[in-house]
Amino acid sequence: DETANPITLITREEIQRSGVATTRDLLETLPGFNGNTLSDLNGGNSFGNGGTGASFRNLGKQSTLVLLNSRRIAAYPLADYNEVFSNLDSLPVEAIERIEVLKSGGSALYGSDAVAGVLNIVTRSSFKGLSVSGSAQESLKSKQFKDQSFSVTGGVGDLNADGFNVLANIDYYHRGDFFWRDVLQYSNPAYKDFSPSFGSFSSYGYPGTV
Repeated sequence: DETANPITLITREEIQRSGVATTRDLLETLPGFNGNTLSDLNGGNSFGNGGTGASFRNLGKQSTLVLLNSRRIAAYPLADYNEVFSNLDSLPVEAIERIEVLKSGGSALYGSDAVAGVLNIVTRSSFKGLSVSGSAQESLKSKQFKDQSFSVTGGVGDLNADGFNVLANIDYYHRGDFFWRDVLQYSNPAYKDFSPSFGSFSSYGYPGTV
């Protein structure tokens, strides 16, 4: 006998209550999800700078399939080494109606790129009116680690009642840059003399060496 695969559903109401600014921030609330934020900390170690991929249970971005309204979307043009992935940063959270998450794997239906799981992002189809949102944050100890986001969403028509719906969204997100030396745990003065970008001893060897 066949059994149904468990699906986790994130509704529009849950998205609004979460107060997140990006789709990556929303998905990181799910157990077993790892968002590879290639646009900041890992940017120097990646060929896919500026994008965010989805990886369930750390099986890799190439093993988690991202769908938009149950359809495949184009891969991010900059592959991360041998990992081809869909960029979550291109999907504004204000345009999302719900997210269906299949974490048990869907390779039998979708192929090898769904071994870890499937994300189906469903856009809003009945929103009418205008919505404006924004947020800003920074470190309490300094003027660093600044994040700003701003979003304007407008919709006309109801897909069920009128037979059409036009949704437009303008989304702006900026994350301030910083060096490893700006992070307290990496602020080792002995190492900064040799490498100003970092601030800790090398992990190659024991004890740590410069």
